[in-house]
Amino acid sequence: MAVLRPVLADLGRLATPLNGAELRVAEKLAELDDEWTVYVQPRLELDVPDFVAVHARHGVCAVEVKGWRYDNYRQNDDGSFDCRQGGVWMPTKELPRYQAYRYRSTIFDHFFALPDDPDQPTQAVRAVLILPEWSSDKVEGLFRKPSVTDREETVRVLGGDALQGPAAAIVGTSPAPKPAQIKRLHRHLAESETVQELRKPVRLSEGARNVANNPNNARRRRVRGPAGCGKSFGLAARASRLAAERTTVLVLTFNTTRANYLRTLVSA
Repeated sequence: MAVLRPVLADLGRLATPLNGAELRVAEKLAELDDEWTVYVQPRLELDVPDFVAVHARHGVCAVEVKGWRYDNYRQNDDGSFDCRQGGVWMPTKELPRYQAYRYRSTIFDHFFALPDDPDQPTQAVRAVLILPEWSSDKVEGLFRKPSVTDREETVRVLGGDALQGPAAAIVGTSPAPKPAQIKRLHRHLAESETVQELRKPVRLSEGARNVANNPNNARRRRVRGPAGCGKSFGLAARASRLAAERTTVLVLTFNTTRANYLRTLVSA
Protein backbone atom coordinates (compact mmCIF):
# COMPACT_ATOMS: atom_id res chain seq x y z
CA MET A 1 0.00 0.00 0.00
CA ALA A 2 1.28 3.47 -0.80
CA VAL A 3 2.18 5.79 2.03
CA LEU A 4 -0.71 8.24 2.25
CA ARG A 5 -0.13 11.42 4.23
CA PRO A 6 -2.36 11.37 6.21
CA VAL A 7 -3.12 7.62 5.98
CA LEU A 8 -6.58 6.48 4.95
CA ALA A 9 -7.68 5.98 8.55
CA ASP A 10 -6.99 9.66 9.29
CA LEU A 11 -8.71 11.19 6.26
CA GLY A 12 -11.70 12.08 8.38
CA ARG A 13 -9.51 14.50 10.34
CA LEU A 14 -8.76 16.71 7.35
CA ALA A 15 -9.79 20.35 7.80
CA THR A 16 -11.57 20.05 4.43
CA PRO A 17 -13.11 16.55 4.28
CA LEU A 18 -12.80 14.57 1.05
CA ASN A 19 -16.01 14.16 -0.91
CA GLY A 20 -17.18 10.81 -2.26
CA ALA A 21 -15.34 11.14 -5.57
CA GLU A 22 -12.08 12.09 -3.86
CA LEU A 23 -12.39 9.18 -1.43
CA ARG A 24 -12.74 6.76 -4.33
CA VAL A 25 -9.55 8.09 -5.87
CA ALA A 26 -7.76 8.01 -2.49
CA GLU A 27 -8.62 4.33 -2.10
CA LYS A 28 -7.24 3.60 -5.58
CA LEU A 29 -4.03 5.54 -4.95
CA ALA A 30 -3.56 3.57 -1.73
CA GLU A 31 -3.00 0.51 -3.94
CA LEU A 32 0.30 1.95 -5.21
CA ASP A 33 3.38 0.15 -3.93
CA ASP A 34 5.32 1.37 -0.92
CA GLU A 35 7.83 3.33 -2.98
CA TRP A 36 5.14 5.89 -3.80
CA THR A 37 4.27 8.65 -1.34
CA VAL A 38 0.85 10.22 -1.82
CA TYR A 39 0.23 13.60 -0.23
CA VAL A 40 -3.39 14.56 0.44
CA GLN A 41 -4.38 18.20 0.03
CA PRO A 42 -0.81 19.56 0.24
CA ARG A 43 -0.49 23.33 0.08
CA LEU A 44 1.39 24.63 -2.97
CA GLU A 45 1.53 28.39 -2.46
CA LEU A 46 -2.12 29.43 -3.06
CA ASP A 47 -3.11 26.07 -4.60
CA VAL A 48 -4.26 22.93 -2.80
CA PRO A 49 -4.39 19.94 -5.20
CA ASP A 50 -6.37 16.90 -4.12
CA PHE A 51 -3.36 14.56 -4.29
CA VAL A 52 0.30 14.63 -5.27
CA ALA A 53 1.98 11.25 -5.85
CA VAL A 54 5.79 11.16 -5.69
CA HIS A 55 8.21 8.37 -6.66
CA ALA A 56 12.01 8.53 -6.71
CA ARG A 57 12.21 6.76 -10.10
CA HIS A 58 8.81 7.42 -11.72
CA GLY A 59 8.48 11.12 -10.99
CA VAL A 60 5.55 13.19 -9.78
CA CYS A 61 1.84 13.31 -10.61
CA ALA A 62 -0.63 15.93 -9.40
CA VAL A 63 -4.17 14.50 -9.28
CA GLU A 64 -7.25 16.72 -9.48
CA VAL A 65 -10.66 15.10 -8.88
CA LYS A 66 -14.01 16.53 -9.92
CA GLY A 67 -17.18 14.92 -8.58
CA TRP A 68 -19.24 16.37 -11.43
CA ARG A 69 -22.49 14.48 -11.91
CA TYR A 70 -22.78 12.85 -15.30
CA ASP A 71 -24.64 14.89 -17.91
CA ASN A 72 -24.85 17.93 -15.61
CA TYR A 73 -22.03 19.79 -17.35
CA ARG A 74 -21.37 20.90 -20.89
CA GLN A 75 -18.54 22.75 -22.58
CA ASN A 76 -19.06 25.93 -24.57
CA ASP A 77 -17.29 26.91 -27.78
CA ASP A 78 -14.89 29.17 -25.85
CA GLY A 79 -13.82 26.29 -23.59
CA SER A 80 -15.84 27.41 -20.55
CA PHE A 81 -18.41 25.17 -18.86
CA ASP A 82 -22.09 25.38 -17.94
CA CYS A 83 -23.71 23.50 -15.06
CA ARG A 84 -27.34 22.41 -15.09
CA GLN A 85 -29.18 23.63 -12.00
CA GLY A 86 -32.89 22.99 -11.64
CA GLY A 87 -33.16 22.23 -15.34
CA VAL A 88 -31.44 25.50 -16.34
CA TRP A 89 -27.89 25.74 -17.70
CA MET A 90 -25.85 28.21 -15.66
CA PRO A 91 -22.28 29.34 -16.39
CA THR A 92 -19.53 28.19 -14.04
CA LYS A 93 -16.04 29.57 -13.60
CA GLU A 94 -14.52 26.11 -13.15
CA LEU A 95 -11.76 25.17 -15.59
CA PRO A 96 -10.56 21.83 -14.20
CA ARG A 97 -8.08 20.99 -16.92
CA TYR A 98 -6.38 24.34 -16.57
CA GLN A 99 -6.49 23.90 -12.79
CA ALA A 100 -4.64 20.59 -13.05
CA TYR A 101 -2.07 22.12 -15.41
CA ARG A 102 -1.53 24.98 -12.97
CA TYR A 103 -0.72 22.45 -10.25
CA ARG A 104 1.80 20.79 -12.55
CA SER A 105 3.41 24.10 -13.45
CA THR A 106 3.54 25.29 -9.83
CA ILE A 107 5.13 22.05 -8.64
CA PHE A 108 7.77 22.15 -11.37
CA ASP A 109 8.60 25.85 -11.19
CA HIS A 110 8.62 26.39 -7.43
CA PHE A 111 9.24 23.04 -5.72
CA PHE A 112 10.97 20.68 -8.17
CA ALA A 113 13.11 22.29 -10.88
CA LEU A 114 16.79 22.99 -10.32
CA PRO A 115 18.64 25.98 -11.82
CA ASP A 116 19.85 24.01 -14.86
CA ASP A 117 16.42 22.50 -15.68
CA PRO A 118 14.32 23.67 -18.66
CA ASP A 119 11.71 26.42 -18.31
CA GLN A 120 8.72 24.18 -19.07
CA PRO A 121 7.62 21.14 -17.03
CA THR A 122 9.07 17.84 -18.19
CA GLN A 123 7.37 14.44 -18.00
CA ALA A 124 8.98 13.99 -14.61
CA VAL A 125 6.10 16.18 -13.36
CA ARG A 126 2.67 15.30 -14.69
CA ALA A 127 -0.97 16.10 -14.00
CA VAL A 128 -4.16 14.09 -14.37
CA LEU A 129 -7.81 15.08 -14.05
CA ILE A 130 -10.28 12.40 -12.92
CA LEU A 131 -14.09 12.57 -13.14
CA PRO A 132 -15.27 9.40 -11.36
CA GLU A 133 -18.93 9.90 -12.32
CA TRP A 134 -18.10 9.88 -16.05
CA SER A 135 -16.74 7.16 -18.29
CA SER A 136 -13.48 7.91 -20.10
CA ASP A 137 -15.17 8.13 -23.52
CA LYS A 138 -17.81 10.53 -22.17
CA VAL A 139 -15.07 12.63 -20.60
CA GLU A 140 -13.40 12.95 -23.99
CA GLY A 141 -16.70 14.22 -25.37
CA LEU A 142 -17.05 16.70 -22.52
CA PHE A 143 -13.62 18.20 -23.22
CA ARG A 144 -14.13 18.25 -26.97
CA LYS A 145 -13.31 21.94 -27.46
CA PRO A 146 -9.73 23.24 -27.70
CA SER A 147 -8.15 24.16 -24.40
CA VAL A 148 -7.34 27.73 -23.50
CA THR A 149 -3.68 26.93 -24.12
CA ASP A 150 -1.94 24.01 -25.78
CA ARG A 151 -0.17 23.31 -22.50
CA GLU A 152 -3.44 22.10 -20.99
CA GLU A 153 -3.45 19.28 -23.51
CA THR A 154 -0.61 17.74 -21.51
CA VAL A 155 -3.12 16.99 -18.71
CA ARG A 156 -4.62 13.53 -19.05
CA VAL A 157 -8.37 13.35 -18.43
CA LEU A 158 -9.79 10.08 -17.07
CA GLY A 159 -13.23 8.75 -16.20
CA GLY A 160 -14.35 6.48 -13.41
CA ASP A 161 -13.54 3.31 -15.37
CA ALA A 162 -9.85 4.15 -14.92
CA LEU A 163 -10.33 3.39 -11.21
CA GLN A 164 -11.01 -0.24 -12.14
CA GLY A 165 -7.48 -0.65 -13.52
CA PRO A 166 -4.07 -0.51 -11.86
CA ALA A 167 -3.30 2.57 -9.83
CA ALA A 168 0.09 2.89 -11.52
CA ALA A 169 -1.67 3.59 -14.84
CA ILE A 170 -3.29 6.66 -13.31
CA VAL A 171 -0.14 8.36 -12.02
CA GLY A 172 2.06 7.25 -14.94
CA THR A 173 5.84 7.00 -15.17
CA SER A 174 8.78 8.99 -16.52
CA PRO A 175 12.54 8.72 -16.82
CA ALA A 176 14.05 8.84 -13.35
CA PRO A 177 14.27 12.42 -12.07
CA LYS A 178 17.30 13.74 -10.25
CA PRO A 179 17.44 12.75 -6.57
CA ALA A 180 17.88 16.40 -5.63
CA GLN A 181 14.59 17.25 -7.36
CA ILE A 182 12.64 14.62 -5.44
CA LYS A 183 14.32 15.55 -2.16
CA ARG A 184 13.45 19.19 -2.69
CA LEU A 185 9.80 18.38 -3.43
CA HIS A 186 9.43 16.12 -0.39
CA ARG A 187 10.84 18.86 1.80
CA HIS A 188 8.20 21.32 0.62
CA LEU A 189 5.28 18.87 0.67
CA ALA A 190 5.98 17.49 4.14
CA GLU A 191 3.37 18.50 6.69
CA SER A 192 4.41 21.14 9.15
CA GLU A 193 4.23 20.35 12.85
CA THR A 194 1.42 22.88 13.15
CA VAL A 195 -0.76 21.02 10.64
CA GLN A 196 0.02 17.70 12.32
CA GLU A 197 -1.05 19.12 15.67
CA LEU A 198 -4.35 20.29 14.18
CA ARG A 199 -5.22 16.72 13.24
CA LYS A 200 -4.76 15.45 16.78
CA PRO A 201 -7.66 15.45 19.26
CA VAL A 202 -7.63 18.68 21.21
CA ARG A 203 -6.79 18.35 24.93
CA LEU A 204 -8.65 21.01 26.88
CA SER A 205 -7.56 22.51 30.17
CA GLU A 206 -9.92 22.29 33.14
CA GLY A 207 -11.10 25.85 32.56
CA ALA A 208 -11.63 25.29 28.84
CA ARG A 209 -13.64 22.13 29.56
CA ASN A 210 -15.82 24.11 31.93
CA VAL A 211 -16.55 26.64 29.17
CA ALA A 212 -17.22 23.88 26.63
CA ASN A 213 -19.48 21.79 28.89
CA ASN A 214 -21.30 24.67 30.65
CA PRO A 215 -22.21 22.34 33.56
CA ASN A 216 -24.53 24.89 35.20
CA ASN A 217 -26.47 25.51 31.96
CA ALA A 218 -25.87 29.24 32.26
CA ARG A 219 -27.61 31.34 29.62
CA ARG A 220 -24.98 34.07 29.84
CA ARG A 221 -21.34 33.63 30.75
CA ARG A 222 -18.38 35.95 31.01
CA VAL A 223 -14.99 34.31 30.79
CA ARG A 224 -11.84 36.17 31.73
CA GLY A 225 -8.22 35.08 31.88
CA PRO A 226 -4.71 35.72 30.60
CA ALA A 227 -3.60 34.91 27.08
CA GLY A 228 -3.08 31.19 26.54
CA CYS A 229 -5.32 30.02 29.37
CA GLY A 230 -7.76 28.25 27.00
CA LYS A 231 -10.58 30.77 26.51
CA SER A 232 -10.62 30.40 22.72
CA PHE A 233 -10.33 26.61 22.90
CA GLY A 234 -13.27 26.44 25.27
CA LEU A 235 -15.35 28.75 23.09
CA ALA A 236 -14.54 26.77 19.94
CA ALA A 237 -15.35 23.47 21.66
CA ARG A 238 -18.65 24.89 22.92
CA ALA A 239 -19.58 26.19 19.47
CA SER A 240 -18.67 22.84 17.87
CA ARG A 241 -20.76 20.92 20.38
CA LEU A 242 -23.81 23.13 19.86
CA ALA A 243 -23.43 22.97 16.08
CA ALA A 244 -23.21 19.16 16.27
CA GLU A 245 -26.55 19.28 18.10
CA ARG A 246 -27.94 21.21 15.11
CA THR A 247 -28.16 24.43 17.05
CA THR A 248 -27.50 27.64 15.14
CA VAL A 249 -24.34 29.26 16.49
CA LEU A 250 -23.20 32.86 15.96
CA VAL A 251 -19.69 33.80 17.08
CA LEU A 252 -18.69 37.46 16.94
CA THR A 253 -15.10 38.62 17.15
CA PHE A 254 -13.19 41.86 16.86
CA ASN A 255 -11.02 41.06 13.82
CA THR A 256 -10.64 38.68 10.88
CA THR A 257 -7.53 37.02 12.30
CA ARG A 258 -9.37 35.94 15.42
CA ALA A 259 -12.29 34.67 13.32
CA ASN A 260 -9.95 32.55 11.19
CA TYR A 261 -8.25 31.21 14.32
CA LEU A 262 -11.57 30.18 15.86
CA ARG A 263 -12.65 28.56 12.58
CA THR A 264 -9.43 26.53 12.58
CA LEU A 265 -10.03 25.41 16.15
CA VAL A 266 -13.58 24.36 15.32
CA SER A 267 -12.30 22.29 12.38
CA ALA A 268 -9.71 20.65 14.62
